[in-house]
Amino acid sequence: IDNNGIPQIVEYSIPDPLIEMKEPIVVLAPDSGGMGRAKRFRDSLEKRLKRVNGIGVVYLDKERISGKKVRGSKIVGNVNKKQVIILDDLISSGSTVSVAAKAVQKHGGKVWGVCATHGLFVGGSNKHLKNIPRVIVTDTIRPFRIKGKKLKNRLFVIPTSRMFAQAIRRTHEEGGSISDLLK
Repeated sequence: IDNNGIPQIVEYSIPDPLIEMKEPIVVLAPDSGGMGRAKRFRDSLEKRLKRVNGIGVVYLDKERISGKKVRGSKIVGNVNKKQVIILDDLISSGSTVSVAAKAVQKHGGKVWGVCATHGLFVGGSNKHLKNIPRVIVTDTIRPFRIKGKKLKNRLFVIPTSRMFAQAIRRTHEEGGSISDLLK
């Protein structure tokens, strides 16, 4: 991360990989609308970790008070004594992640990290994400707007260029399936 808080090196591996984890794992969607995405992520994770029917999916009963404020402390499902991966499509200010992490703690779980497709990191994201051990996003939005070195050694960026290149190649040259690529 440079002096402006922008990551200069893309991390390809994440310390403490899930494959070595023995504790039960749960994927948490921050609202009921994210359940489909959470189930697909869980299915993929179960295959990679060889834990068939071994990873749960839960969701936060969240309420958006305004464009910037959310609240919710009820989790639909069980996170007690489990490692929780919060999965969302976008981290904007991180307020939803913060609310979800507090709910996980309240219900006896431990947040392993948050995974999101896009990371904007605006507003109070430094404050909202300060207690999240791992933040994993793709490089679809750059540069990040993180101030200082607040996420140093906790922010992991997954590059998407190879996937997009393969999708273009399949479309124009090989005639392969993009759906298969996304699995």
